[in-house]
Amino acid sequence: MSEMQMMPSTEPDTADAQARQSQLFEATFDLVSSALVLLNDQREILKANGAFSELLGYTLPELLGAPFSSLLHCTGHEAQQVLFGQFSPVQPLQLHYRRKDGSGQHGRSKLTAVGSLLLCEIVPIQAPRNLDDDSQAFMPSEPIPPTAQALLGNEERSHLAFESAATGMALLALDGRWLRVNCSLCELLGRSEAQLQQTSSQALTHPDDLPGTLACGQRLLMGETPDIHLEKRYRHRDGHYIRVQLTCSAIRSSDNTPLYFVIQIVDLSRLLEVQERLSLTEARLLTSEQQFHALAENTHNLVIRYDLNCRRTYVNPAFERETGIPAAHALQRYLGDGWCTDVPVEEYIKQLRQVIVTGLPQEIILKWSRPQRGEIVMHTLKLIPELDASGTVVSVLAKGHDITALKRHERLEEALLHIFERLAQGARLPEVLTLVTKYIEQARPEFLANIMLLDDDGLCLLPGSTSSLPSSYTQGRGRIEIGEGFGICATAAWCGTTIIAEDLASHPYCDAFREQALKAGLRACWSEPINDSAGKVLGTFCIYLRHPGRPTNDDLRLVRQASHMAAIAIERKRAETSLLESEQRYREISDKSLDALFLMEVTEDGFFRTIEVNPAYEHYLGMGRAELIGKNIEATLPPDIAAVAIAKSRHCVESGAPLDEEMVLDLPTGQLTYFHSTLIPVRDAYGRVHRIVGIARDITARKNAEQALHTREQEFRALVENTPDVIARFDLQCRFLYANPAAQNMLKRPLAFLLGKNSSEASPRSSAARPFQDMLEHIIQTGKTTEEELTLDVPVEQDGEAACYLVRLVPERDQHGGVVSILAVGRNISAMRVAERRLKESHAQLRQLSSYRENTREEERKRIAREIHDELGQQLTVLRMGISLLRLQFGSDHPLLVERVQALMVRVDETIQVVRNVATSLRPSALDMGLTSALEWLVSEFSQNTGVPCRLRAPSARLELDDERATAIFRVIQECLTNVARHAQASRVEIDLKRDVEHVLIEVRDNGKGFDPEQLPKGRLGMLGMRERGHMLGGTVTVNSPLGQGTHVRVNIPFQANPETP
Repeated sequence: MSEMQMMPSTEPDTADAQARQSQLFEATFDLVSSALVLLNDQREILKANGAFSELLGYTLPELLGAPFSSLLHCTGHEAQQVLFGQFSPVQPLQLHYRRKDGSGQHGRSKLTAVGSLLLCEIVPIQAPRNLDDDSQAFMPSEPIPPTAQALLGNEERSHLAFESAATGMALLALDGRWLRVNCSLCELLGRSEAQLQQTSSQALTHPDDLPGTLACGQRLLMGETPDIHLEKRYRHRDGHYIRVQLTCSAIRSSDNTPLYFVIQIVDLSRLLEVQERLSLTEARLLTSEQQFHALAENTHNLVIRYDLNCRRTYVNPAFERETGIPAAHALQRYLGDGWCTDVPVEEYIKQLRQVIVTGLPQEIILKWSRPQRGEIVMHTLKLIPELDASGTVVSVLAKGHDITALKRHERLEEALLHIFERLAQGARLPEVLTLVTKYIEQARPEFLANIMLLDDDGLCLLPGSTSSLPSSYTQGRGRIEIGEGFGICATAAWCGTTIIAEDLASHPYCDAFREQALKAGLRACWSEPINDSAGKVLGTFCIYLRHPGRPTNDDLRLVRQASHMAAIAIERKRAETSLLESEQRYREISDKSLDALFLMEVTEDGFFRTIEVNPAYEHYLGMGRAELIGKNIEATLPPDIAAVAIAKSRHCVESGAPLDEEMVLDLPTGQLTYFHSTLIPVRDAYGRVHRIVGIARDITARKNAEQALHTREQEFRALVENTPDVIARFDLQCRFLYANPAAQNMLKRPLAFLLGKNSSEASPRSSAARPFQDMLEHIIQTGKTTEEELTLDVPVEQDGEAACYLVRLVPERDQHGGVVSILAVGRNISAMRVAERRLKESHAQLRQLSSYRENTREEERKRIAREIHDELGQQLTVLRMGISLLRLQFGSDHPLLVERVQALMVRVDETIQVVRNVATSLRPSALDMGLTSALEWLVSEFSQNTGVPCRLRAPSARLELDDERATAIFRVIQECLTNVARHAQASRVEIDLKRDVEHVLIEVRDNGKGFDPEQLPKGRLGMLGMRERGHMLGGTVTVNSPLGQGTHVRVNIPFQANPETP
């Protein structure tokens, strides 16, 4: 199986699809930032990309067909012999190339053989001149984007892009198994591809890195991120671990289901080895301070020296340029002064001290805003210990390398990779075009990109991508007519050339949208036409700037490359759409038909041979197309079915007329199927029937539905006719269409009498007939379901009450929603209503009993309080008088007796007070002076006992209330104040007593914490007792208590009892 067969393919296997894939390969080959050249077996140049042309200064036509040896310096002939003789596909060669202007160019060249062809990937390097260049000579080359493999047009190019990548690449299953591994990764892990395919990525991952790797993979599968980047460690075959940079993305199907993982792996350990070699080189160079300053002053990298107190002792000009801090200030200031990086200064000092203590170099990445333009820059700083002759650390040298461009390039490569992935996965065109515009905006942050597409008529431009332009500018610009002078994009689409407007404020083509653009802050733009392979304009690629200016050649080249990529996507989508529409038109009747379609040929010897079938026919016979085409009927059908089919086919041929009938067949699939079969004869030029078109429609479902409908009708009839509920159906004239036995029994009429009559005609003496007919007419007018109770003139039992029915009327509708009939369902609820009445009477009796008990208890309290106050109080008063006389009579002669008598007097006074309190708690004596006086006493006692202010507002006139009502109102308010004291945590209570002609209204309000009256704990009967007291007197007690807003109790008692109140 080829490599491309392992990847999910979305391209149809047609010449057009191959042409589109070839175009996409051309775009991929040219967009790769590495220099690529493809050589034939004579080592002549077959193809080179733009990066190779720019590297050596030649044009592409000058390179095509040229001998590769002509591009090498003489000093490289020995390497050339190695190159074309025996070379290693893993170990790159350093060759010296000849540029067009005669100068030399060193390049690290990796060669990969593809059959008789040779692919060469060249990364330019320079002879080390400073601290920066030495590291560049050992930087790993940039890999060919892995998604190019899914987009290439043939297996050889796919294999080439995968195997020639300088970095490790692999295709993983969703469970982490290695499916495909290139040579670079095999070399990195020390295992062959076959060995790796026997294990998984998780098995080779360092245990400490495994949880993070699995979590990132889960995020990728869930679609939370398009790709992941992380550093991790893999186990080499010899047991040691290799630190790598891993980039992973998911290949998904058209329905967004994950299929595989594609990973890129960069060996960081080699980079560390290179950096170690660089550190040794730097250490040797630092032995000469003059050499150090010469290098530091001329390098673009940051060079900073720190003493053992972590203070700067030297900074080079690059430091001043990148940070904006003059050298004099930097050497005088504390390290934290002006520190503005993303890493805290304490952490940086900690790293410096670790280098000083351990003598080992450290590396840290810092990010800050460049002072001149405010752009964010990133530097990787290596902290190198400087040793004296004895090996003691005397200072620390920090070397910072600007990796901003590298990081930006990585982001651009990721964006380009994502575009190819989405294109390969069949993403929608607007999504792909939006990714292309985002790619441009990421490459040039000052750009605002927008793609417009020509409509089918080629007369107007329509939005093709989601734009980053201000909404105030794009609003209302949905359709733009093309033409010269109609606008920048409209003119570019009309003329087919690049149109540049350096200043929108003055360009003549901007009159129609000048004001709108300037208000949106747009000052310049240019538009590049998007052309297909035939040169036809498909749309425009427009770039806007927020300042006047014109594009550079690099800008134009970048946008043209992106336009070419957009053209490929547009052409591909349009070709797919055209092909799909063509196939749909061709196969619409056959492939999409649920009917089995077949075409038979009448042979000269009288047999019937199948020459065309559709998928439905294949499904019914359980055979594939290859098994049916070209076979006679008797070879593809069971003997009994074949005999029937042959007989009917011959009858069709002999009669020359279509044959149409129903039949039941026992198909080879083992299913008994009903078919409606039609055979149509087709005549040739001589009028002879030479073919038969067959159409077989499966009517098994219809037959089964008819049988099921019949069965359900029987079941429904049995249910309806045996239910005790009354069921009837009426037409739109309110006439009976059906009545079940229960309805006939209720009306005392047979079904034959009821059909065609309305309710008044069916039961003319019933008082419920007219209301029932009114209900029917109402539901016919409104179309709404109605439910009401009707009382009939029929008693439930002998000497009983009239029957009560709950009637529900439901409109029955046709397929258009119109009412066609009314279904009436009535249930006898007479027993339920009798039970409700008896329950209500029982509740009334309970309330009467409760009222009687409450009145009796109040009378008993009154009597006990009176007896305690009168009898016991009098006895205690006499006792006190006797003790007092005893003191007066004998006190002068017995001083000790006076003391004892005085103590008895105090005890008697306390007892008298207890007696008074008991009598008051049973029934306050203030109630005998009226409700207002009793409430004033209650308020005074409450404030005295709780310390909570309580204000009473009452009318000055005496309320004429009987003792029962006054006592009940008093008890309700007393319960309210008790609840306030126990639960409310209030600081203020107000009581309002009002009256009108018929009622007494009492309101009790507090500012406490409030409560939910519906969520009271079980066993709390105070609230229930308050309501029952009010209800027994024909009044109401309502409680409103929002949480945190206090409680409001409202008592409304009539002066006279309602006769209907129990």
